Amino acid sequence: MFIETEFRQRVDFLGSLFHGITNFDSAKFREWTDFEGTEYYGAAFFRNTFFKYALFGKSKFNESVTFEDAVFKNGLTIREAEFNNHADFGFSGHTHRNAEKIENYDNQRNNCISFLNASNAVFKSKVTFHDRNFTAWVDFSNCIFHKAPQFFGSILHHDTNFEKATFLGISSTSARMYRVLKQSMGNILAHREEAMFYALEQKCIRKNRNVSPSIRFFSWLYEKTSNYGQSVSRPFYVGFIVILTFTLIYSILGARWSGLLPSISWSLFVNSLLFTIKQSVSPFRVWLEGSTPAWYQGDLQLLQFIATIQSLLILSIFTVFLLALRWNFKRG
Repeated sequence: MFIETEFRQRVDFLGSLFHGITNFDSAKFREWTDFEGTEYYGAAFFRNTFFKYALFGKSKFNESVTFEDAVFKNGLTIREAEFNNHADFGFSGHTHRNAEKIENYDNQRNNCISFLNASNAVFKSKVTFHDRNFTAWVDFSNCIFHKAPQFFGSILHHDTNFEKATFLGISSTSARMYRVLKQSMGNILAHREEAMFYALEQKCIRKNRNVSPSIRFFSWLYEKTSNYGQSVSRPFYVGFIVILTFTLIYSILGARWSGLLPSISWSLFVNSLLFTIKQSVSPFRVWLEGSTPAWYQGDLQLLQFIATIQSLLILSIFTVFLLALRWNFKRG
């Protein structure tokens, strides 16, 4: 136990193993503090701890760890760290027992983290950064979040990086966590990250059984056709599949049947493809007088019905493409 211990010189715990409960509550590290590569087998407490420099890169926390109300004067490094249980980096603003011993103690200043290097970190459980003010760059690139991270009340720096981060926490209760991040990214004009968290929010909303089935269906459709407006190319792939599918349908309708199998010739397939393209370029063309293809000898009303469905699908995909294109240009 190192409760209220004051370290006036550089402290090096590099590669140390901490068995049982580790408690540095209200400790003060006046100089460089190196916890790189440490491993904690029990719960770890760093509540209201003062760090001049805090280095926890490549550390492994097997149980819960809390840095609640800790003061990070010159930033925090947790790159490549592994958190297997709840990790709390939040700030409550409560005055703890040694608050008066920290020079110029000020909640508005001490909730600040000048920079945060969390690249390649893995959070396997709940992680919270409540009410923190990030005053310099924040790097969550290549992180893996098994549950939605919580940033309620926090202010993110405009140089915040979530590039290639993976978010596995998709549940109805996670929607509000992603909504906060969406709003935070919008506030700093990080529109691509804003779109990413919007997509995650919508996926979580879809998990809510109180949302009507029709809304969940169209949300799912929006995801599959454009990933909620993030992908401009995906509508082309979906459109290609639609055209190929209806080409096969028209080929079957216009084919001669030999027993249980349709006899589809190459010329019939090509004619069906051209008909499908015409219906895509000019929706509902099939309803015009004289537009029935000469090669088709089947039920006209059935052809019109299927062609109408195709036209509606193509128009929907084209609309989604325009929305995705607009949002991508708007987001820069």
